[in-house]
Amino acid sequence: MTSEQIAIALLTFIGGACVLGSYVPIVLNAKNFDYWFGTPKNLQNVFYFFWAIAAIGFLIYTMSSVFDPAFSTVDKVGLLSYWKPLKPVLIALVLLGSVGWSVGVYTFSKNTTLVSKIVTSASLVIVALSALLLLAGEVERSTPWYATAGLLSFAITPVLIDAVGWNSKFILSTK
Repeated sequence: MTSEQIAIALLTFIGGACVLGSYVPIVLNAKNFDYWFGTPKNLQNVFYFFWAIAAIGFLIYTMSSVFDPAFSTVDKVGLLSYWKPLKPVLIALVLLGSVGWSVGVYTFSKNTTLVSKIVTSASLVIVALSALLLLAGEVERSTPWYATAGLLSFAITPVLIDAVGWNSKFILSTK
């Protein structure tokens, strides 16, 4: 196992636990604050479905990156070949940005400041950009289809649902 694979494994397990833990205050406070900002319930259910697909896709991608021998070779082509730590850094940004969203939106629910709004919105954009860069880098290097499918399944949520859809309702909110 390479140092990159070890870093990705640690990031996935520790960072994933931090992301899940960061959602606890939001779940506990959900009855006191509309985190959906008026999004219809039927659309929320669609988003929940895609969040589950994204979580599974992220795990398929990261676990393939850790355990598949195809990933133990050095990238020679594309974005991820320019700087060896780039892939773990992008995965870390996805996870840190996800925690940033939780902290930002929870803070916003308690004190609706411009700073909490900017932090919340910017964190989603960082996660989306990181997911797009990971996807571009993996497609360039001809990553195995199942890892690419996992990453693509993940990227739909942070790029389209979170950074565009949820963020549009959040930015327009006056709460």
